[in-house]
Amino acid sequence: MSMQDVQAIIIRAVMDREYRELFFRDRARALEDYDLATIETMWLQRLDRNEFDAFESEVRSSLAQGGGPTPVAQRV
Repeated sequence: MSMQDVQAIIIRAVMDREYRELFFRDRARALEDYDLATIETMWLQRLDRNEFDAFESEVRSSLAQGGGPTPVAQRV
């Protein structure tokens, strides 16, 4: 399913600085290994670098402060 690919791309771009640089430098190359619908490719092509960097910073800050999903062991 291509929505899973979109999620994988976003996560990879957040976590992998080298991939993020490729994504914003050459999106066609960064997306070539994924099975995306045309609308998903168009959406990813329109992502703004500054907005993405702000999002990435928020995600990293949240993770550093212990945010995110609760580990399974703590839910039991």
